[in-house]
Amino acid sequence: MTSRPDLSLTEQPPPTGQQRRTEATRRALLAAARTVLNEHGYARATVAQIARVAGRAHGTFYLYFENKEDIYSLLLENMWTDLKEQSRSVWRRDTPLESVRVTVARYVSGFADNVDLWLLLDQMSATNPRFTRLRDDYRRQFVRKIERGIESSGARARMDGMQPGIVAELLAGMVDEACTARFLRGRSWPQDVLVDHIVTVWGRTVGYLSNGVPAGPVAAPEE
Repeated sequence: MTSRPDLSLTEQPPPTGQQRRTEATRRALLAAARTVLNEHGYARATVAQIARVAGRAHGTFYLYFENKEDIYSLLLENMWTDLKEQSRSVWRRDTPLESVRVTVARYVSGFADNVDLWLLLDQMSATNPRFTRLRDDYRRQFVRKIERGIESSGARARMDGMQPGIVAELLAGMVDEACTARFLRGRSWPQDVLVDHIVTVWGRTVGYLSNGVPAGPVAAPEE
């Protein structure tokens, strides 16, 4: 007798009406929190304002979030999830420099689309331990991703003995500080020019670019 596949492992039941309402309320509160942040700033934002903008009762907020710090932390986490997705590129063994370009361009664009949240993090990470941890965690993930790319691509052989971990930290810092200068500190560099400069420095550092010419193929990085 042929056994039937366990559909419970492959199919999910459609959401119930209550689940849809719950998710709608959660999304409304998150959107409202961002609106309030843009209008009043984090220090002056209140739970009452967020609930009012969301069109929900004040007490409803606490069914979803502990306080305003909680909801803004989630907004940052969601932003980083989106940024990681946007910064992904299809790695091509024959054009590693172009893969870096696509990744950087998406990162810069994602930063530009979330200036309000990056400003929140910039302001609060210096004084609020929860926001500090969020920033440190994301930075470690970013550095590790770059380091894995260096190690698995074969680029280390072209780096004149430099350590991938240190290089990854420097490249992550370059991207972060360049975007901060452009979008939070008022630099007027065109985005495409900023991307060009980041990619050129990155490419020369890890050996994807030599004397202005893209280097030869390297192995694809492991996921």
